[in-house]
Amino acid sequence: WDVATGKQTGTLKGFQTAAPVYSFAFSPDGKTLIWISRGTVQLMDITANKMGIKVSHEDFVGAVAMTQDGTLLATLSATTLNKQSVGLVKLIDVASGNEIAKLIQTKGVGRAFAFSPDGKFLAVGADKTIIVWDVATQKEVASINGHTDQINSIAFSPDGKTLATSSNDDSVRLWRIGQ
Repeated sequence: WDVATGKQTGTLKGFQTAAPVYSFAFSPDGKTLIWISRGTVQLMDITANKMGIKVSHEDFVGAVAMTQDGTLLATLSATTLNKQSVGLVKLIDVASGNEIAKLIQTKGVGRAFAFSPDGKFLAVGADKTIIVWDVATQKEVASINGHTDQINSIAFSPDGKTLATSSNDDSVRLWRIGQ
């Protein structure tokens, strides 16, 4: 849509799934659309109107995030582990479509997550707890508690030094990250 005129400038098509499209997101550079439908995530080059990599999940995808440089995609869903539902974050190399890692969230199934601006860390809301992962090593580097209900949203400040989280406990909390 052209914001100034209110006229439609184009239509994106090509994403095919039996389920409806539940959500979408743009890549940081605005050139890629990330389609989300039930347990499927697929990237699309907007300029070329061409579908790209597809990532499948056992359960509904709750959120997606991409590093600022557009090289890494993260998807958040639930999976079954030892007959229990746990949170699952998949890290995907955007260029190849290869799965780099699976980060298991045993503290709860999350609804929100965010990459730090430099792409070094991924903060995930796992029920009432914030788990911070080192992306390069895929190791948990921090577990932050403070909310009394489900975390719904997470965002890093542009300088990466503050993490903001919101929750069903009617609060927004700010957390100091790093030095």
